[in-house]
Amino acid sequence: MNSKESNSYFQFRSFRLNQARAAMKLGVDSMILGSWVEVSNCKRILDLGAGTGVLSLMMAQRTNAHITAIELDELACLDADLNFRSSPWPDRLELIQGDAVSYASRHVDPLFDAIITNPPYFERSLKSTVAHRNLARHNDQLSNEQLLFCASKLLLPNGRLQLILPAERADRFLSEAANQNWQVLRILNIQPKTHKPVNRRVMELSRVPGKFQEVSLVVYQGNHYSEEYIRLTESFYFKDLRANPSPRS
Repeated sequence: MNSKESNSYFQFRSFRLNQARAAMKLGVDSMILGSWVEVSNCKRILDLGAGTGVLSLMMAQRTNAHITAIELDELACLDADLNFRSSPWPDRLELIQGDAVSYASRHVDPLFDAIITNPPYFERSLKSTVAHRNLARHNDQLSNEQLLFCASKLLLPNGRLQLILPAERADRFLSEAANQNWQVLRILNIQPKTHKPVNRRVMELSRVPGKFQEVSLVVYQGNHYSEEYIRLTESFYFKDLRANPSPRS
């Protein structure tokens, strides 16, 4: 099997993620976010900018909730639809093709216990000539303000917004959220290696105050996944990362 063929899908322990059409393939960010989020007792979860649906599938594995996934890009939706239909949980996974702001604007009453999102990251940066790759990578379609608008419209009063962002954008996001009276409950600071600075933050916010917790995670020790990363994500990986220690294995 060549590298292009092997990159067209990823085998999880409980499901298979097809990603042949989507601009953005599975990465460590989604693995961390989907493993870290607090979704116990959730009945309805919303996955904003779902891409191939990996976070929705991870939530389906972790909970008994109904999961709604919203994705704008048609090609990513084709992958997500296949992934949902072929998963063990097709009856609990709903896919909507469209933009998140329009979806939120149509709803008068809040619907969800949790919103999870791994949104497009890049701001004011050089774009690709491939349109659907720009949708996946750049935040033209889902800015900080739009994320907060969607959360304010769609989350139940005690619901939680949980997302991952690059560290610099995360700090701006937290500042904007504080101005709108959002409370930060948890932050996970991610370092690629011990000698590298924090490059991602995973955040949990709510309208309801709670005890604040901030912790850190190092992804790699040398050329291997760290023990803390393995412990966090091991319920999803098909292979044993300790027996196959190389991230590229």
